[in-house]
Amino acid sequence: MNFVSRPAVPETRFPVAPSGSPYSIVIWRDVFVLVDTGRAPFVAYELMTRRILALASAYPQGIALLIIVPEDATPPSKEARRGIEQAIAQTKEVVRCLCWLVEGKGFQAGMARAVLNGIRLFRRYEYPTNVSVSLQQSLAWLLPHLAGGVGRLADVPIAMHLITRERGHEGLPKAV
Repeated sequence: MNFVSRPAVPETRFPVAPSGSPYSIVIWRDVFVLVDTGRAPFVAYELMTRRILALASAYPQGIALLIIVPEDATPPSKEARRGIEQAIAQTKEVVRCLCWLVEGKGFQAGMARAVLNGIRLFRRYEYPTNVSVSLQQSLAWLLPHLAGGVGRLADVPIAMHLITRERGHEGLPKAV
């Protein structure tokens, strides 16, 4: 049997985001989940960068980023885009893959997915990227890129449960 060594970190952690915050964070093992409404200020991305790097220190083989774009999201401001670019640059050595999950159906969600796919094509990331339509699809794509490879697919149901549960806390963007 092949076992993957896992650091002694909590299964799920929910770092504090101010009540009513335009973003929320869920950390599950080596997956950093950001629920981003597009309204976070530049300083929020600096905080997220520090948290990504702190998580990566517990997982030297690298981490995954899952960015969930909820239905009520708006395009980020110029200041926020600058924060996002800075976060990407400062974490490129520790990130193994990035997936955007655009929630919702219809024209607006489809347009957001198209824009993100365009960004993927024209911007060179140093790791694989994907755009998905469901949490299950996102995790099934992300987890095999991490330590443990395809064996991590067995973790999809528990990861879905814990991430969805944590998103249900009051004052945070809700699961769809």
